[in-house]
Amino acid sequence: MSSDTPGEVECRALPNDKPVRHDLRHVYDGAQLYKSIRQYVPAELQSDTLYAAPSLEQEQNAKAIKKRRRERQKEDAETNIEDKTPSNQSDA
Repeated sequence: MSSDTPGEVECRALPNDKPVRHDLRHVYDGAQLYKSIRQYVPAELQSDTLYAAPSLEQEQNAKAIKKRRRERQKEDAETNIEDKTPSNQSDA
C-alpha cells in the first residue's frame, strides 16, 4: 500500500504475475449511513447531505442488494451441504 493510494493494495498469486489492485476501503450506502451512523454524528453536522435520509430509489437499491446477497449466501450454503453429504457408493 502506497501513501498516494491509501486503502488500496496490489496482490499477486506468483511473483511474475500481473498485480491485481484491491480497494479495501468500506463503502457505505445512504440507507446504512442514515439508520446506523447518523445517530452518533454531532447535531451540528447532521444537516450535512452525507447524513440525509435516503431517497426511495436508494432504499430500493439497498434492499435489492441485500436480497441478492441473502440468495447467494443461501445457494452457497446449500452447495456446501451437498458437497459434504457422503455419496451412495455400492460395493460391487
